[in-house]
Formats: sequence, C-alpha cells, structure tokens
Amino acid sequence: RQREVVLDGEAYFEVKKNKRIPFIVVSGDQRIVVTGTRFNVRSYSGSDEFVTTLLEGGIYFHSEKMQKDIHLQPGEQLRYDNRHKSIKVAYLSNAADEILWMDNRYVFNKVALSDILKRMEDIYQVRFVSNKTKAMSTTYRVTLYQDENLPEFLRVMRKMTGLAYVQKGDTIIVK
Repeated sequence: RQREVVLDGEAYFEVKKNKRIPFIVVSGDQRIVVTGTRFNVRSYSGSDEFVTTLLEGGIYFHSEKMQKDIHLQPGEQLRYDNRHKSIKVAYLSNAADEILWMDNRYVFNKVALSDILKRMEDIYQVRFVSNKTKAMSTTYRVTLYQDENLPEFLRVMRKMTGLAYVQKGDTIIVK
C-alpha cells in the first residue's frame, strides 16, 4: 500500500509517480512524502541537521516534533535543525551540486565555513568547534574529494582559511 524507506546517512532518489502507492522516506521524526521526483536526503543519526534538496518534481516534508508540513519546489533545499527545532527553506541556483557526492566530490559554492565543516562532520565522524564567529561565517568556493582523509582535509582548510586546527579525539578545535 505504500513504499517506505528508513534512512540513516545520505541517499539520492529518483521516484516514479504513483498516487495509489506513495513513496515515503523516514529519518527520525522526519517524513518526506514523494509525489514523483528527483531529490537528495542527508540525515545521519549522530547529526542534528536533516537536509533535503529537491531537484525535480515535488515533495512534502513533515516533522512530528514541529507539527509542520512543507511543500518543496524544484531547486529548494530544506534544512531542519533538530536541536533548535528550526526549519529553513532556501532556493539554490546550483541544487545539482548537492548530488555530486555520487561522483566522489563535494562542491561548495559561496558556502559559509561553518556549513562546510558541518557537512564534513558526517563524512569524517568528528565534531568541529570554534569561537571564531567571523571566520566561521566567511563564505568559500571549494571542491573537496571523497578520497581525501581527515589530515588532508585539515591541510586544505588551513591553507584556504589561514586557521589552525587541533584534534583532540573526535573533536577538531578551529583556532
């Protein structure tokens, strides 16, 4: 009667429209009801952020905790912050960049350092912390590759930002 996927991680979907049998992606208390579309979902169990990017078609996002239903249009990205119980929807002129991870690269185009590091937290299973508010809000254009290990990534970030990084266990302190 319905097609349902439970997700912990990141996945790209191409779903054929079928009004009689809905396709649903479940992650935590979030549900995405699909109406026939191409979209990407990023939702790691250890992360507070849930990100859905719609490339084509239409989807409905629902959060039980917030009692909200949001309809996304092509090119829109929804960011749900589970810790702060907030939802932000923005139009991305480069929404297709969100699925370049399938080609082994992560492309950031005018993205704040804090958002780049948040994305890399899921990739490297670490946590970045910093009190450098101005530096963390500075935007960058950068392409990173999946075959880069954490030390290589930190070397690129140091060269790009001029900031130092100190690792203590699974925490990276940005100085």
